[in-house]
Amino acid sequence: MDICSFVNSRDIREHLRKIGYSFNSLETAWLIYACKRLSYEEKKEYWRELIDTMPDCEVPSRQSGEVWNSLHAFLKRYIEVMDRQISEFYRDEPRGNYVYRYSFFYKGDASWCEDYESIFPSLSRCLEAYHNDAADLDENLAPGETGVVRYRIKRQALEDPCDVFEIECMSDGQTAEILHNASLSEEDSGTAFDVFECLWFDFPTPFQKGDIVWVPVEDNRIKWHCDGGFVLLGLSTWEPSDLIKSCGDNTDMNGYGYFVNPNGTFYHEVMYNYMDLEFYRGPYKLNEKILLALSKYLKGEIRVDLLLCAYRTVLLQVASDDIMLKCWYPEEDLKELGLV
Repeated sequence: MDICSFVNSRDIREHLRKIGYSFNSLETAWLIYACKRLSYEEKKEYWRELIDTMPDCEVPSRQSGEVWNSLHAFLKRYIEVMDRQISEFYRDEPRGNYVYRYSFFYKGDASWCEDYESIFPSLSRCLEAYHNDAADLDENLAPGETGVVRYRIKRQALEDPCDVFEIECMSDGQTAEILHNASLSEEDSGTAFDVFECLWFDFPTPFQKGDIVWVPVEDNRIKWHCDGGFVLLGLSTWEPSDLIKSCGDNTDMNGYGYFVNPNGTFYHEVMYNYMDLEFYRGPYKLNEKILLALSKYLKGEIRVDLLLCAYRTVLLQVASDDIMLKCWYPEEDLKELGLV
């Protein structure tokens, strides 16, 4: 089993390979869980291989996480719960008990399509409409290819609008994960959704203060986690508090730094999850060019006076480009006035 292949970030993955990092069983189980390229069925096979080939260990209790003395026992229970829930979602139900909706993320789009716009009386009708919609968008692609990255199906009970069951699927139809199941029992919910999320890990990374990093734009969660490149100030693993080390969860596996607004101004923000970060290699939009100067300043490569001059220059250029000359007037008129 190539454990490094489960790491989402190519830069962190290459770094871990380079230093010969040795993963323990709990780290391996979580990396499989967090791996975005794997369907649930693929994850299940790797967890079973882990049970057969790697030593057992305790799953630490963190916040609301359930205490498990055996990782192997937990994984078997997790697979049991997930298999049962997925099977229940796809089971034929009496007509009229539920309605279904779909949404999908198409490559190149900034976000998911219209969120669950149409309602369907059955799962089969919902899937048929989704496939027809996707096929229309794929008509210029080669046969068998699709631009759909992921799609979601939401089931809602007519008698109880709060009874919602939602899954996310890979483009080929394999289940990726259960997003929400309101009817899940408290016992199953604690197993299926809390334990992995209540863990915190300190993995080595190649990043340093002042590096320009990002979560790659092809990640369909980009708009929620980390919109574009930013100058890194730190990771939660660099100087973790005793509280984080003992009680931290996935949301504490973060990075923080300076992000840039469309108008060229800065803001400080925290992003999750640092294991998805990669070096940002460009290209830089006009407003993002200030990131280069700030990066060099934080690394001690330029003085503050040059940073401030660069910042003022970028702000003026952004403000100049924001004037709607090219949108409103013919280019030949602008050339006659010496404006372009």
